[in-house]
Amino acid sequence: MKKVEDKKADVKDGKAPAGNQWLLLSKWAKENNKLEPWERKFVFIVGRTVNKNGEMSEKQKPIADKIMAKAKEEGFEA
Repeated sequence: MKKVEDKKADVKDGKAPAGNQWLLLSKWAKENNKLEPWERKFVFIVGRTVNKNGEMSEKQKPIADKIMAKAKEEGFEA
């Protein structure tokens, strides 16, 4: 898990932490009425999990990858 100082350094360097990418996807999907409601909730939970633990679970990874691919097809830019 990343230390708080490391996360702050990433933000200063212009890199958004990975968890925030999932939260942005959740927000984008809701605002644009994209993805299924369960998919939006799932990516929100993934974002919170990654921000808290530094990574998502092994069970979440394949589902998250499919949702991210679907979102990119629908216009989400990570």
